[in-house]
Amino acid sequence: MAAFDIKTLPNSLNGQVALVTGASRGIGRAIAIKLAELGANVVVNYNGSAAAAAEVVAAIKALGNGAQAVAIQADVSSVADADRLVAETVKAFGRLDVLVNNAGVFRGGLTDQLPLDDYHKLVGINIHGVYYTTRAAIPAIADGGAIINISSGASKIAIPGFPNAAYMATKGFVDSFTRGVAAELSPRKIRVNTVSPGATMSDMMAATSEQVMEQIVQMSFFKRLGTPEDIAEAVAFLAVPRSGAWFTGQNLHSSGGVTFAL
Repeated sequence: MAAFDIKTLPNSLNGQVALVTGASRGIGRAIAIKLAELGANVVVNYNGSAAAAAEVVAAIKALGNGAQAVAIQADVSSVADADRLVAETVKAFGRLDVLVNNAGVFRGGLTDQLPLDDYHKLVGINIHGVYYTTRAAIPAIADGGAIINISSGASKIAIPGFPNAAYMATKGFVDSFTRGVAAELSPRKIRVNTVSPGATMSDMMAATSEQVMEQIVQMSFFKRLGTPEDIAEAVAFLAVPRSGAWFTGQNLHSSGGVTFAL
């Protein structure tokens, strides 16, 4: 067997194409810009925030490194939209190398009190959205590419006073699905991994009570919330062929130490 030389793998994303779902704001926005900084052409997926998505596209083009971007509207909880999203990505840039399943929603509440509409929304985007987009991307993604699913530390930890069992369950699906698809795509050398953010400053956290937020901050070894850029750096590590070369089926917890023992 010939020796493997990791230095033969690219240390950037130059010439590659990345599709980031839910990329118009927050963590998705930071991921899209970071991948573009590494040289990727980026598809900025959004559902309803056209103006915000256009701003992300403008920010990528303003980097001045030649990275291009387009915004594509699609509701990933729809099979037809997920299929169209991947098809339009390939039409726009001619290929697909990196898929980041970032689109997700949060709905919290006690299990016997959570409105069923909220439960169905969680399942539709957090589970079906990841499944449908991955399903559509598998035939299109280049051998040696990467799929990165955004889960949550919440799939591992329940916090008293912050009921979210249904949300936890949807992220547990993401964790398991990642491992299964990693095995399926290993013959094509496609790396499939999860990034699980800890508590990260986002729209969800902004709506959290000060008491719960402080409890979460104190759980972190660094006594702070994460930032979208923290998560984007973890995604970039897995997306780049050289740094991510020996990772597949893994769950990288970017959580400030909160989930280190899990």
